[in-house]
Amino acid sequence: RVISAPFAETDPATREFSDSYFKPHNIKSLLDAPLQNHSGGFGVICCEAVGEVREWQADEIGFIASIAQLISAQIDAKHMAELNREIQVALTAAEAAGKAKSGFVATMNHELRTPMNGILGAANILVDGDLQPKEQRLAQAIVRSGDTLMSILNDILDFSKFDADIVEVEEIPFSLREVMSEIQSIHSISAKQKGVELAVEPAPSEAGTVMGDPQRIKQVLHNLVSNAIKFTNRGSVVVRCSLTDAGNLQLTVKDSGIGIAQDRLAEIRQPFVQADSSITRQYGGTGLGLSIVDRLVGAMQGTVQITSALGQGTEVIVSIPVRAATAADKVGIVADEASEAQREDMFEPGVRVLIVDDNPTNLLILSTLMEKQGATTVAAHDGYEAIEAFKCGDFDAILMDIHMPKMGGVEAMTRIRTACGERGQSVPIIAVSADTMPDQVRHYLDQGFDAFIEKPIQKSALFRTLKKSLEDGGAGLLLREAE
Repeated sequence: RVISAPFAETDPATREFSDSYFKPHNIKSLLDAPLQNHSGGFGVICCEAVGEVREWQADEIGFIASIAQLISAQIDAKHMAELNREIQVALTAAEAAGKAKSGFVATMNHELRTPMNGILGAANILVDGDLQPKEQRLAQAIVRSGDTLMSILNDILDFSKFDADIVEVEEIPFSLREVMSEIQSIHSISAKQKGVELAVEPAPSEAGTVMGDPQRIKQVLHNLVSNAIKFTNRGSVVVRCSLTDAGNLQLTVKDSGIGIAQDRLAEIRQPFVQADSSITRQYGGTGLGLSIVDRLVGAMQGTVQITSALGQGTEVIVSIPVRAATAADKVGIVADEASEAQREDMFEPGVRVLIVDDNPTNLLILSTLMEKQGATTVAAHDGYEAIEAFKCGDFDAILMDIHMPKMGGVEAMTRIRTACGERGQSVPIIAVSADTMPDQVRHYLDQGFDAFIEKPIQKSALFRTLKKSLEDGGAGLLLREAE
C-alpha cells in the first residue's frame, strides 16, 4: 500500500526514521509506494518534501501508485539494460538543464550588477560631495532607490541560485567583530533615515576569530536587519552575537516593529509570501528574505527560530555551528577596521593606482573614489593598455576588471605577473567584477589575483580590501596612520 505521511517525523508508519534520516535532511513529508514482483518487495518509490509540510493530494497518491505498479510489472532482467539507458539519458538532460540554468543565473547576475555599479557609485559620490540641501536630498533619494532595487535583485538572484542548486558554503577564518561592524556600517544610514534606533552590539572579545562562511553569515544578517528596519516605524532594532557552550554562533535580531500573527509564522518562511497583501503595498519587497535566510542557514547546518506577535515586534534567533580558528587557520589574516574606509586622505601622497576597465562610468567612479582618498590614478581601457601602462609607470596597486575587449583581466594579470619581472610578481592586483558567483570568485583568486571586489562597489569594502592588499604586499607605509 502507498504510505502518505504529511508529518513524517510523527506518523506511526514513518517516525522510526525521524532521527536518523528526516531531521538531518530537513524532510517534513513523505510519500512512499512499494515496488513488488512475484518474489516479494524489491524497492520503493519515495517522494519527499524538504523544508516544508506537504499535504499529498489524491492525484499525487494515485500517480505514484500507478508508477509503482508499472515498474513492478516491467522490471526484470530483460528490461534492466533499457531502463538504465533511459535513466542515463534523463540524467544527462537534467545535468544539461542545470548547467544552462546556472549559466543564465551567472549571466543575469553580471548584467544586472554592471549598470547598478554606475548608478549607485555615481550617486554615492554625489552624496559625499558639496551639494545644496535640495540636491543632497535628491542624490540621497537616488541612493535609497538604488539600494532598494539592488536588494530586490539580490533576493531574486539568490533564490535563483538555490533553485539551480549552485549555492556553496565555505569555511574560512573570520572576525565576528568585523562582521558586526560591517552590519552596523551598512544599515545605520537607513535606520537613521527612518528614525529607528539601530543597536548592533559588538561581538564578545572571547569570540575572537572563528571558522565559517563570513559572506553567508553577513548575508543572513543583512536580510534579517533589512527586514527589521523595514517593518519598524518607531522604536529600535537590536542585533546581538554570541558563542554558545555547544560551539554554535548565535545571532539575534530583535525589533519593535509591526510583528507577525502567530498563524502566519510558518507561511511567511515560504518564497514570495508576506504576512499580508497590504504589507507588499505599504513596505514593498519580494517576500524572499526569510526564505533565503532559511535556506542559507540550512546550507550551513544551522537553525532559525522566529518569535513574534502582531503589534509587538519580532525576534529571530539564528544558530550556526562554527569552531574557533587555530593559529594555522589564522595565517594571513590581517586586522581590518571598517572605519578606516571612511577617512579622507587614506593614502600617503605619491600612491599610484592603475585602474583597468572598459566601462567609462566604472573608470570615473573608481578614479574619483581613489583620488578623494589621496591616491593618483591612471586609467586603462583593456588588458593591452594595462600592460603598457604598467611597463611605463610605477604603480602600487592595480584594480582590474575581468571582461574587456581585446584582452580580458585574467590574461592581463597573468602577463603582468610573468612578463614584468619582480614588479609584476609583487604588485597587488585586485579583480573588480560583477561576476560574484562563489565558483567565479574562487576561480579568479586561483588564477593569481590578490583579492576580489564585487560590483556594485561598496566604498568601505574597496578600501578595506586595498588596505589589506597593500599591507600584505609590504606597502604599509603607503597608508596614513589612523588619527
